Amino acid sequence: MKHKTLWLLGILMFIGSSLFARELPKPGINLYSLRDDISLGREVVRKFETTVRVVHEYQRWNLDEIGAKLATVVPEHHYRFPHYSFRVVENKSLNAFAIPGGFIYVTTGMLEFVKSESELAAVMAHEMTHVNMRHTTNSLTKRDIFQGIFRGLSYAAGEKKKTSVAFGYASLASTIGFNFFDLKWGRKQEKQADLTAVYMLARAGYDPLAVSRFFERLNQRSKKGSGIPGWMRSHPKTDKRALYTAQFASELQK
Repeated sequence: MKHKTLWLLGILMFIGSSLFARELPKPGINLYSLRDDISLGREVVRKFETTVRVVHEYQRWNLDEIGAKLATVVPEHHYRFPHYSFRVVENKSLNAFAIPGGFIYVTTGMLEFVKSESELAAVMAHEMTHVNMRHTTNSLTKRDIFQGIFRGLSYAAGEKKKTSVAFGYASLASTIGFNFFDLKWGRKQEKQADLTAVYMLARAGYDPLAVSRFFERLNQRSKKGSGIPGWMRSHPKTDKRALYTAQFASELQK
């Protein structure tokens, strides 16, 4: 009887996990290939790393081990990249950011701020979701569609001036104009990354409530007058993020 109960409980947990997986956000429209993401990312990394100091031997946390564990629990309907790179940037700001193709950066300031491996995993899973949802090339796709419509309307109106749309990866990397220390995603994209991070932590064996605790501490930091990082000012408010990530974590643990 005991074994039958445990078996039934396991089935219910699996079904519950599958339901939550289906409720997670799905990647948006994208006219770029995965190879495009990787090639664009490599070009951006090449330019970006000339402006910062990358710390190659960081002692407190092993980002590669944490990242490898998280890479095994990417939601099935998200894109997966063949390789993820996790690098530390020497900078006192509380920051982490994702470059297309699987390149994740975390600042030394952020690494000092997190209180546990689960909190660091929360930050990394959030950034990995930006990569796996392909938020950068999704935004570029929307831009391309809008520009295509605009050119079509201009042509229909009699403006037949030719406009070049041929971009090499180097040109596109410059055109994007990213300053990664001030990178701003939309609030919808941030919520997608927040909730997916909760899910990934739960599946990877970390504490899914770590996402909420991280936001609670950021909120307390802002109340004490330290302010929140500039890159978070376009994000959902940290108190709301702490609330909805805690609710989702609780649902996953039922």
